[in-house]
Amino acid sequence: MELTGMVRVTSSPGQAPAARGQVKVVKGRYKAYGQELDIQTGVITFAGPLDNPTLNVRANRRLSAVGAGVEVTGSVSSPRVRLVADEAMSDKDKLAYLVLGHAASSQRDDNALAASA
Repeated sequence: MELTGMVRVTSSPGQAPAARGQVKVVKGRYKAYGQELDIQTGVITFAGPLDNPTLNVRANRRLSAVGAGVEVTGSVSSPRVRLVADEAMSDKDKLAYLVLGHAASSQRDDNALAASA
């Protein structure tokens, strides 16, 4: 993983450390759902407590024809996670492309797809 950025950490006696700054992923990979994901966007912004930065991360399945992936935004203490793709499709198909590499089969039910994930 290749990172860039600058973060300044300060602390005062009796208080938790605070941080200001940003770390960006220039190049990186992440393994999730049994797949290699390429990090497309990776920004961690510190503007207060060291343990609660703001996240803006998107990782796509390697060589995905539709750009299927996962996006995480919000703070570490309250993250928002959503499935993403470059084209409009259902979350069921996004998950299928992410995990299986192809659209969900109409013969497969949602529970079977979730179980495979």
